[in-house]
Amino acid sequence: MQRAAAAFVGKRDFTACMAAGSKILDATRHVMAASVEREGDYITFRVRADGFLYNMVRIMVGTLAEVAEGHMTPEAFGMIESDASDHNLLWCRFKLN
Repeated sequence: MQRAAAAFVGKRDFTACMAAGSKILDATRHVMAASVEREGDYITFRVRADGFLYNMVRIMVGTLAEVAEGHMTPEAFGMIESDASDHNLLWCRFKLN
């Protein structure tokens, strides 16, 4: 998952990580950092970017889960493109089943 998270880093078109029907014309975002950490039954995903699209982080996490479950390789994942007070840092934590 860490290799897959690293594929988010960079300035690129995140249309694939945007909610369907969005009216956003420019989906280019610069992700400065993305990391995954496991602590027991929990995984924490942190991402820092210059801005976020609606549902962007949710779609990123769903895609990382696909990698974790073996439905997608980190290499194929990289091809998908078309401090807590900082508003440019989002994180989420989810429990493994």
